[in-house]
Formats: sequence, C-alpha cells, structure tokens
Amino acid sequence: MGKVFGMTERFALIDTTGSRTVVNYGKEEVDEINSTWHEVSFSKAHSEKPSIEQIKTAIIEDINADIKATILNGFEYTIRHGQQEGTVVKLWLSEANQQDFGDLRSSADSLEFPVRYKVGQDGEGKPVYEYFQDSEEIHDFSCSITQFIHQCQEDGWDLKDNFDFTPYEEALEAMEE
Repeated sequence: MGKVFGMTERFALIDTTGSRTVVNYGKEEVDEINSTWHEVSFSKAHSEKPSIEQIKTAIIEDINADIKATILNGFEYTIRHGQQEGTVVKLWLSEANQQDFGDLRSSADSLEFPVRYKVGQDGEGKPVYEYFQDSEEIHDFSCSITQFIHQCQEDGWDLKDNFDFTPYEEALEAMEE
C-alpha cells in the first residue's frame, strides 16, 4: 500500500501481471506524462483476482491510513513568541501529544503566564518552544489542533462516502469474460 509516482500510461485499475494483483486508485496527473496514485496489493496465493469486497476493504483501509498519517504529520504551527518567533514547525500529533495539548488547555486557567511549552523540534532536532501569554492563546492553539484533526476526518469521510467502486466492479466482470 502506498502512493506511487509513474507514467500515466502505466496506470490500471486492476493489474494482475506479476506475482501479485495490484489495485490502483486516486490518480492525479502531475504533468503531461506522469501521474501519482495509490496502490493496494493482494497476494495471488489464493486466486488471480480479489473480490469487490476485498477491494473495497483495502481501499478504505488505505484511505484511513492516509488520514491517520496526515493527522500525525500534517499540522503546522507558527511560533508567536520567543526567540523562535515566526518559525513554522510541524507538530507530531501522536495520541499522547494530543492528550498533552488537551491537558494544557484544561489547565490553562490555573497557570501563571507567560508559560513556556515545548511544541516540537526543528529540522535539526532542537526543541521548539512557544511562550503562551495567556489562557486565550493556549485555547486558540488547542482549538487549532482540534479543528485540523476534525478537518482531516471530514475530508476522509467525504472521500470514502463518495468513492465510486463501479469501475472496479466492471473491471472484475471484464476479467471473468
């Protein structure tokens, strides 16, 4: 499973050549010759082609994995205060970090400001700190994380709800002929 970069002419919904069956989806043209797309693969140990149910499950699982990866690695935050003001950092939104950021928000009213909080690391692995000036800044920070996560989920739900499996059903039927 994963994203592929290749020549557009090599894209096929279902490819049964080789030692595995590859199902592709989400093609996006990069230029006149190349595209990117996602692929999921199936072992040919049991059959030449997967069922439509197996294809649906694999594509939905791949979309879910992409959503999780985007949540984990995709959130960017611009430092507002301190020596690193203006620095854009990607926050690692593991479940533990999400919990920590939520805990920070829930305890904001009892803190003495300004509060220094480690929000991540720079490209060299050095810690990056934000200096929150008041509980409203902590609230805004935490809410922006929550909104990001929710938007990622919404985008994933839309993608899964609107995914058209008809071409895959037709390709499977054509393989039977």
